[in-house]
Amino acid sequence: MWITWRRYRLRLILLALYVLALIVCMLLTEHEIPNLVTSCGSVVTLTAHGRACVAAGSRVFNRDRVIVLGIVFVPVLMAVSLGAPLIASEFEAKTNRLAWAQGVTRTRWLLVAWLTLTIPAVVMMSLLELTTGWWAAHVYGIAFAGQIQGAPTRLTGVAPVAIALFGLSFGACIGAFFRSSSMSAAATLIGLVVVLTYISIKVNGPQPLPQWGVAGIYVLLAGAFLGLSVWAVRRRRA
Repeated sequence: MWITWRRYRLRLILLALYVLALIVCMLLTEHEIPNLVTSCGSVVTLTAHGRACVAAGSRVFNRDRVIVLGIVFVPVLMAVSLGAPLIASEFEAKTNRLAWAQGVTRTRWLLVAWLTLTIPAVVMMSLLELTTGWWAAHVYGIAFAGQIQGAPTRLTGVAPVAIALFGLSFGACIGAFFRSSSMSAAATLIGLVVVLTYISIKVNGPQPLPQWGVAGIYVLLAGAFLGLSVWAVRRRRA
């Protein structure tokens, strides 16, 4: 555990700073839409003041979209920077042989390393989602300029945390088969985009699944890919 922490602490710190920056942005911007509604009214007229309000609202909404993209990118960043190299870098540098030669079972070696990265990643994602839920309640669903801005699907709740968990397991599984950090990162990014897009289309159909249902799907997939990683590691020659 200590070796894994030392190897990835810089990446974890950078991820924490990125999450902190998003939280600070949300704390600084959550009041702007309510303030615009107060100063401009829910329906903006075609006066000079009205056009200025519309322009200000457009700037605020465009900035909020950037924040949303930053939030959505967090699980992908965790998968590529933490999950993909977890096993692949060990195989690439052959450092796994040292641990296995000391009597540590392969299953324990993998699970301890995975938990060392997963626990802080899930904590960071949970804190981010708590802040996102509070921020979205002040930004979305408010009538401005005769329109109501709806919150992006699956932006808040437990689903993004489950997606982060799935991404870490998916990246680790890809690394167990590719055994190259750069190839694993590229394959994880492409595969994650494909899987997330496919599941998003399926669960947001005419009868969308609730948050806990979507989270359950990703948790089950995380367990399946983690089990596949264990299988691949146990079959690898020392």
